[in-house]
Amino acid sequence: MKWMQTTEIKNLKDYIMQEKTGTFLNIKEKVDEYLCEIIRFLILKSIHQDFKASLLSPLSKEIDDVWHCFLLHTEEYLSFEI
Repeated sequence: MKWMQTTEIKNLKDYIMQEKTGTFLNIKEKVDEYLCEIIRFLILKSIHQDFKASLLSPLSKEIDDVWHCFLLHTEEYLSFEI
């Protein structure tokens, strides 16, 4: 998937993998899977124009955690293009 090779996603993955404690410890072993799900989730939000988050929510706590991590990296989140 070409999006997995973007700088934004690579940086997000690096951040998650470098965390030593906290939220992302349970995500590391499946980080590529969760990042793919985030991309799918963002594509669906774009297709449905759900910019106010009234229609779609992440499918799991892990995906939600990764999405919120991405949101906190504001510049990368805003520059990510689908």
